[in-house]
Amino acid sequence: MFRSNDIGVLRNQIDRFDLPIFVAQRSEMSGEFEFLALNLACERQTGVAMQDIVLKPLEKIFPPAQAKRIQSRYALCVEQAPPLRYRETLDLPCGRLAWETTLHHVLTNNGEHRVVGSATRFSKVYRDALDIAAFQDVRYYSSFSGWKLDQIIQVLDAYDQGAIPNAQLSATMQALSGLCRSVASSMQHLRSTADDRLRTSAERTFDQIGDTDTAQSPSEVEKAMSAIMDMFDPSQVNVKA
Repeated sequence: MFRSNDIGVLRNQIDRFDLPIFVAQRSEMSGEFEFLALNLACERQTGVAMQDIVLKPLEKIFPPAQAKRIQSRYALCVEQAPPLRYRETLDLPCGRLAWETTLHHVLTNNGEHRVVGSATRFSKVYRDALDIAAFQDVRYYSSFSGWKLDQIIQVLDAYDQGAIPNAQLSATMQALSGLCRSVASSMQHLRSTADDRLRTSAERTFDQIGDTDTAQSPSEVEKAMSAIMDMFDPSQVNVKA
């Protein structure tokens, strides 16, 4: 199973599964992996149409860093042979999504190396400690800025009402300038907090292999697929002379 060179046959085989399934093959010339087929569930959850990625290099589909990481994972699966399970984040047409992926190695009758992958999308993203710290900073600096702005408004209102003697105007303007600088400093802190958190969020990925503490238990469909892969694995068949 999953060894046919007919892309239509591969599509029919993986469409039997309800979770996202894909098939990729390593080019014997370049050593690079290319997708051969996606099932309907994979198309729906990723927003990627099968015809848009079939036989295209990974770097034409994913950002360079992600393409390189995917290539290395697929190569590792071929080298190790047993199923490879890990978490990853991918930039897709429907946005950045976190997945738990399982790869199976398949050797075709022509000696071509393939990986058959199944993936489970994380449906919930939990706020972590960095988010909480960032929101606390935003609350502090925004409250501080609001208080300073109230003082500036009071000074301007007093000036507008003629309540500030001419002799005090110079000192009042200096104080007003100091208040404005404080607000500007708080705004810079807010921007820095937002920039740092966004950068950290963009850099975070679930690039974990063999993390049994955080990995979810394989679904029944994944177990069934593993059994199917073992059933059709030529290395498991005893050939009598």
